Amino acid sequence: MLANFRKEDSSQMPSIIAASVCAALLFAAASPCRAEPTEEVLYAFKGSPDGSTPESGLVADRDGNLYGTTVLGGKSGNGIVYKLTPRGTELTLHSFAGGAGDGASPYGSLIADVEGNLYGTTASGGPYACELPFTGCGSVFKVTSEGVETPLYFFTGNADGGNPFVGLLPARDGTFYGTTLFGGLGYGTIFKVTPGGTESVLYSFKNGADGANPQASLIEDRAGNLYGTTEAGGTQSCFDAGCGVVFKLAPDGTETVLYSFKGPPDGAGPAAPLLTDIAGNFYGTTGIGGKDTGSCVGGGCGTVFELTPGGTETVLHRFKNSPDGFGPGLGPLLADSADNLYGITNAGGTHGAGSVFKLTPGGKESVLYSFTGGADGGSPAAGLIADGAGNLYSTTQSGGTFQNGVIFKLGGTGFVLPFSPFEALLAIELGPKSDSGSFQLFANFTLGRGCNGIDPLRTPVMLQVGTFTTTIPAGSFNGSESGPYYFAGTVNGVDLEVAIEQTGTRQYVFTAAAEKADLKGTENPVPVTLAIVGGDSGTVSVPAAIVD
Repeated sequence: MLANFRKEDSSQMPSIIAASVCAALLFAAASPCRAEPTEEVLYAFKGSPDGSTPESGLVADRDGNLYGTTVLGGKSGNGIVYKLTPRGTELTLHSFAGGAGDGASPYGSLIADVEGNLYGTTASGGPYACELPFTGCGSVFKVTSEGVETPLYFFTGNADGGNPFVGLLPARDGTFYGTTLFGGLGYGTIFKVTPGGTESVLYSFKNGADGANPQASLIEDRAGNLYGTTEAGGTQSCFDAGCGVVFKLAPDGTETVLYSFKGPPDGAGPAAPLLTDIAGNFYGTTGIGGKDTGSCVGGGCGTVFELTPGGTETVLHRFKNSPDGFGPGLGPLLADSADNLYGITNAGGTHGAGSVFKLTPGGKESVLYSFTGGADGGSPAAGLIADGAGNLYSTTQSGGTFQNGVIFKLGGTGFVLPFSPFEALLAIELGPKSDSGSFQLFANFTLGRGCNGIDPLRTPVMLQVGTFTTTIPAGSFNGSESGPYYFAGTVNGVDLEVAIEQTGTRQYVFTAAAEKADLKGTENPVPVTLAIVGGDSGTVSVPAAIVD
């Protein structure tokens, strides 16, 4: 199973938590930050050879490095995959060549596996011709941590789909799900591709009530149902096209429209992924629609909405262009411990160059930062991610010293990760040799209110105790879908027994015992990190009973 990969142990940058999932299984609460929000540019793109116009969100590794893509720039002007170190050094991992042998113009966010390989899509490039302005029909690609890129699949623009604008969703069976904007019956597809490059179409949109032109990545529930949005189609007409839908795709390929947008005063044109809570409610944005103030094109400046599992939609906020923003971006919303929602707008705000906003459960919206379009960046399009200290991170398409976009950090937002503190007991025996240590760990943790649960059966589980770190691969745990979850085996020469059991609503017990572990150098208080890869992770310092 692929996911953001991370380690909460960097002296240079706090661990980054993925925005698209609940980011909620954390062991110790960060203190709310009361300072006024301040923006810091971590990197300003130059265009060539380092890239230009980043539209994708960020993904972080266990050392605090950030990874993403730019649509343009690089050696051939077709975009890049980059890495940004905690010290602000940018490295180009791959510069897309375009043409028949490579992709071009990566818009979507990356995903990463536990080995550090990155996966994504390009909207253009490849050997097949698609309609202008595309120079190809797009691709699915893999980039290793050393920067070796392999195109896994080239779209033809026909029945298989064409021009994917979004990132991939790791499937529970190790494959990938995604959407294409065009192809299929002409209005986009939902597809599945294996790591070996075999692609299959799960659904082709018809531009009727079912929707058309999906431009957002997918999410998946425990039953294997996929959920997403289409920017057009549906039962209502908006501006010579449909207003868009929220849909569900069952494992058997049956598509169900959960909601068809109506246009002002409702939203229209949803182009961002959905966020879910534990009750099954969906949260998202529409790029247009809402209250028509006359200052935004298309009959409205966009909305934030909530959709119940039964299909009842509520508009939580209607944007007004100034000062709150216009056109929420292409990334998902981010929820904190108090169920506040955070996001970005691509335009509007005080200076007309976009904003970062916060929306309370009661519907009160506040602008955390308005971009000027100057050195600080402008026109953010991607979603936010957060670290354990409450800092928010993302990119802007334009602005910066060279006007090619920036990677930024926003501090002092008051963001608190959605989790509760826990109590832990830890006993360690270091052993006479470096590989003869042992430990026993007992802990309680509580998921945040916005978390949609954990899935140890299908996701890797990373555990750090002091100087010892291990990752239990995906598929290693046994148990039922609802738990308890058990693992007993050997990982890299270390004998491990791990159990995770739910004890109440969002409440769990975690126990672990290890033999033959290298714990050399471990001292009190002992840092303990647990990451159920896929969005849930946390760390705490534990006073341990240590025996030499």
